[in-house]
Amino acid sequence: MGAGNCQSAARKVNRCHSPLGALLADGPEAVITELTADDIPEGARAAALEAVPGMSFAGAERKERDGMVFYDVEGTRADGSEVELDMLVEDGVFRVVEIQRDLAWADVPAPARAAAEAAPDMFTPVRVIESVQEDGAVIYELFREGQPGEPAAEVKLADGKEEIYRVAERFGAQVRVVSNSPFRVPVSARVKRVVVSDGFDAADDWIAEHADARSVVITADILLAERCLKAGARVLKHDGRAFDAASIGSAVATRAIMEDLRAGMDGAHGGPPPFSKADRSNFLQALDRVMVELRR
Repeated sequence: MGAGNCQSAARKVNRCHSPLGALLADGPEAVITELTADDIPEGARAAALEAVPGMSFAGAERKERDGMVFYDVEGTRADGSEVELDMLVEDGVFRVVEIQRDLAWADVPAPARAAAEAAPDMFTPVRVIESVQEDGAVIYELFREGQPGEPAAEVKLADGKEEIYRVAERFGAQVRVVSNSPFRVPVSARVKRVVVSDGFDAADDWIAEHADARSVVITADILLAERCLKAGARVLKHDGRAFDAASIGSAVATRAIMEDLRAGMDGAHGGPPPFSKADRSNFLQALDRVMVELRR
């Protein structure tokens, strides 16, 4: 990336957690060709701009091995921050498999910081690389002082999207993933992304307005859950626990109490715990069960 090739090189030492890293980890050396911004293929540009709207291009590396072609495309986001996208070329189509950027430790999401800080040998990282994977998982690579070439620790967060896509495919269901900003979804006729305005509660409003008795809404937002339940939808949290008519009233009341408590804590808010293997299993089972019930 533009801040120095050493940073990109450091990042690429530990790439086996990504689909591209796994493909390049074994076998002979790849043939690498450096490309200027003007030399980046149009297909790569289009894929990059879809994943990172407003991106400006700095350059790229083309890698070829065993008949397979990969690209590392570097540039800056619209806000001026640096970004790198890893792409795989299949049948002439460029597919983004990983998006990377540097983050300040203070900007790392609370669940990731909490997971890292719980480790017995935790340290304050001098550098953090965020890697957004194609499957929706996010990996944070943490670097120690004096060890720039290899991350000393990794934290991986996932949010259940993989399970949603898997269950939807099995049941032939449609999936709508709603957000205030562009993001990647699998290439599937069943999965659509919905990008709404950045207005307050715009995503919640879209979901609540489209929810009905044939919908399953996945959210941890209690007020959104309440709105969707009133529309007749089933509502699950990311750990598989369900919101229902019997529990939503007390959940809303508890939320109000907690909001009052946090208001007096000078912003010292915690985040939810990381998405664990048990959460993944429980969520998959719960979603599968709800889909079976809706089929009846």
